Formats: sequence, C-alpha cells, structure tokens
Amino acid sequence: MKRLWLVLCASAALFFCKSAMATDYVYISFNGDTSAASGIQGDTIGLGANLTGSWVWWEGWIDLDGSGDISLGDKFFQIGLQVDQDSLGNQGMPDINPAVGFVTSPGFVTGSPAPYTYILKAIDGGDLTSATDTSRLNPLPSPGALLSGTVSFVPPGPSLENVELIASGNTFQGWGDFSDIAGDYTIGLPSFTLGDSANVGSDEGIFGYVTPQEIIVIVADTVTGIDFVYRRAAATVSGSVKDSNNVDLFNGVEVVAQPLGRDGFLVNGFYFLNFDTTEIGNWNFEVRGLPPNCQAPPPVNLNIGIGDSLTFNITVSCGPLGVEEGNSEYRTPNIEMKLFQNDPNPFHGITTIRYQIPATSHVSLNIYDLTGRLIRTLIDDRKEEGVYVLSWNGRNNIGQRVPSGIYFYRFQSSDFSATQKMVFLR
Repeated sequence: MKRLWLVLCASAALFFCKSAMATDYVYISFNGDTSAASGIQGDTIGLGANLTGSWVWWEGWIDLDGSGDISLGDKFFQIGLQVDQDSLGNQGMPDINPAVGFVTSPGFVTGSPAPYTYILKAIDGGDLTSATDTSRLNPLPSPGALLSGTVSFVPPGPSLENVELIASGNTFQGWGDFSDIAGDYTIGLPSFTLGDSANVGSDEGIFGYVTPQEIIVIVADTVTGIDFVYRRAAATVSGSVKDSNNVDLFNGVEVVAQPLGRDGFLVNGFYFLNFDTTEIGNWNFEVRGLPPNCQAPPPVNLNIGIGDSLTFNITVSCGPLGVEEGNSEYRTPNIEMKLFQNDPNPFHGITTIRYQIPATSHVSLNIYDLTGRLIRTLIDDRKEEGVYVLSWNGRNNIGQRVPSGIYFYRFQSSDFSATQKMVFLR
C-alpha cells in the first residue's frame, strides 16, 4: 500500500508503550487531546515518540485479523523516516518538537478507512529498539456525501475483500474505505466536500495485477458506479531488499522503476512491481526511501518482456547506526546559478529536481499547485557551492498523495529565482 506516514494517523489517542527498550513511549492525539481513547474520521491527528538516535522509522499496520499484534493477516501501510529536529521534513516526516530525543508530527485531518484498529510501530534509529500499540478509528457519523463502486479482477483470483480505495480533492485528502467480500466499497465524506472535484482510486498493489487508473468525479450527495477493474499484468518483477549481512531492510523501503516512476514497497522482506502490455521494455530499477545510514546501489537496467516473472534481489550498503552514508549533492567548479527541468516529466511515483549554485547561499525550493497553494517544501536551508539533486514523490508537506495534474516548482536564493512546470500522473 503506497501511503506515507500521515495515513498512520488514522489510528488513535494517547497510548504508552513501556518496556526495557530504549524506544518505549509512543503517542497519538486527537484534536490535541492526548487522553482520548479513540477518534473519528475528520479529527486532527498528531503523533510522537522518544528515541535515542537521530531518527525513527515508523510502520503502520491495520489489524484486519483482530489479533491485536502485527501478523501476516494485517495490512501494512508505508510511513517511513522521521529525523529528530528536522522541522522542514527534508528527510521524511517533519519533526515539530525542538527537544532532542523526541519527535512529534504536525497535526492533520484524517479520513483513513474506518472502523478499524490501527497498530503503530516506532523503530529507534539509534539502537533498533521499537515500541508498538493499538487504537481505533471510527467512521464519520453523518457523511454529507457518499462515493461508491465495486472492485473486480480479470481474470478472477485474488480476494475482493480489503482492497483500499482513496478519494482526494482540493478541500480534502486521503479519505477512504476497504472493499467488502463482494468487492463493494463506500467512501463517506463531510458535507464541505460537496461540489469538489475528487480523484478516486487505489494506491494498493495486488501481485500479478495492474492497478487501474484513477477516476475523477464531482462530489455529490451520492455518486455510484465508480468501479475499478484490476487486469492481469503482462509481466512482474519481485524480490528482496537486504543489507550486506543478508538482513531485510525496514518495511516501507521503496523500489522504483524509471522512467515512469513505477514503485513497489518492501513488506515482510518482499516487494513487487506489475507491468502492463504498454510498459514492456527497458527499465532502470533503484532503491529509494532508505534510512540515513544506508546508501543505495547504482540503478540496474532490466529488459522486461511479455510473460516475464523476474526475480531481482537488491543488496544495500548500510553503515553503523547514526552515520549518514547517502549524499544527494556534489561539488563542481565554475558553475552558474540554475534550476533544471525535473526528470522524468511527466512522472508517476518519483521525480528528481536538480539545481546548482556558484557560492554559499540560503536557498528554497517549493512546489505549488495551479491555484498557487503551497504543496511541498523540498529545501529551505543554507547550502554551499555545488550541484544538488532533490526528489519529490507526489506528496504534500503532511505526506498525503496529491491529485494528478500540473504543478510548479520555484527555486529561490538571495539574488535569484526560477520556476519550472511539471506534470504528475497517479
């Protein structure tokens, strides 16, 4: 399931995890209330944890089997990295807590599927200790709008139950539901969304089937017939991502196939990507979203043909905990101030943006939608002379995936500014 940390916040109120571990305290608040036992769709959520290192890795799970623990019957949703005191979210989820040893997320409105029990896990980047606990999200009591449809598979095979459908628009992000045993789903939305244009679709990958395209609808009291058909993939690539000691990397590490940014997430040691008949050919595979102490290997080109079911296992170099090996910048002499076109463009999944500066300067690079609304700040910091490469995964400042469309990115320094246009395809 391709969702970042914010979806986790569909979970719960304040809860504590006490043990002998270094990371032994995790909390989630609803509408600023850290004593609430549960929440409802539409509440504002915040979360945090203590840690001994400089970063924490978050995992989110939906307790579908009702065991109360993380198990094979549960559904994983990707959350990822949060770096202590990184308030701008340059690496993963922003941290708004200025204290060392604690991380806290910004608050945001949740519309994640309900009623479900969510399990939150925080892994300490200092010593790999972790803490987990559970809580529940309840549905919106009186939805002002209903979006509904069915999910099917051609040919039949996978279960129709628990496929996630998500709706996002200009006034709301990430409201969803899971399909039932017959493949039916209904997304309830608050009344303020009426008249908004909504992108409805599934972020969820099903092995061997191509995820259908999003459908755009106008939100009304009742919108039916928003149906999605998963069709058999023409080819698949799957495998593992391990470190040099043959240990699985964290759940949620991303494997990306370029040039279109097709992506899959590592879950329980396994990732996969599906390709349709129009996508047969050469793809460059690379690893993204690694913890700070790990460095991705160079991209590897695979020639994918119809009917292929390829196994591609990836080994990542990881240093001692607390040491950042990855570097997204390099130095070069005699350069001019310049902002480059993102690559790829249009893109699905992840694109990279390169800029260069001839001298030390405070720089910022922000992404805006067509209305001029700020979507994401990729950098706002002082940088030395050099060429820098940033990446954007189509998500906003609180981790929500944005709708397909045209976006602008603007680079600024003390004496220079430039803007470029890009197209995001979900």
